[in-house]
Amino acid sequence: VLTYESKNDGGLKVSLFFHEETFRHLRTEYERRMTHTMPNQPGITQQMGDAITKLTEDFSDFQAESGVTLPHTYKLTLSIESLNNRSLQDWVFTLSKFSFNQKIDDSQFDVRTTSKS
Repeated sequence: VLTYESKNDGGLKVSLFFHEETFRHLRTEYERRMTHTMPNQPGITQQMGDAITKLTEDFSDFQAESGVTLPHTYKLTLSIESLNNRSLQDWVFTLSKFSFNQKIDDSQFDVRTTSKS
């Protein structure tokens, strides 16, 4: 496991999980903790509790594709918890087709915006 914590006050912590023998990237966890406060009296604040947002990516079902071992299942889990609200959502993607060295039209990267008068 490799962990990263932001030096600024963003409250973001990232953990990367790798298989100990193959070094395959198995999981990433992103967690952000924010403390909510409410003014109580001038100069004094009252803590209202933490809000925790956690996003987890899981990679599995590794198979060889054109000589490269890639995950074929990708699971994304989003958890949001606060004092009076909890939400949990899951998405699972099964990857079945991989393409390599495909020609990409340069226009795919044209992100210029047009101004409207």
